[in-house]
Amino acid sequence: MSGPDIDIDNRQHSHLYELRPMSRWWLVLVLALCLVMAWVNGFEKPSTWALLLFGGALGVSWLLVFPRLNLTKRD
Repeated sequence: MSGPDIDIDNRQHSHLYELRPMSRWWLVLVLALCLVMAWVNGFEKPSTWALLLFGGALGVSWLLVFPRLNLTKRD
C-alpha cells in the first residue's frame, strides 16, 4: 500500500518551500548601510538603535503576517 504521489500536481505542494535564497552579499550590503546610517545619525543616540531594532521587527513581522505574499513564487 503506497501513499499518494506528491508530484501529481504542483499546486498541492506547500507554498512555504518555494522561496530561493538570495546571495549573502545582499545581507552584507544592508548591514553596511545600517552601520553607515547609524554613524550619520550618531552611535551614541538611543533613537538610532531603536530605529534599527524596530525596523528589523517590522521586517520580520511583515514576513510572519503575510507569508504567502512574500514566500511564494509568482506565476
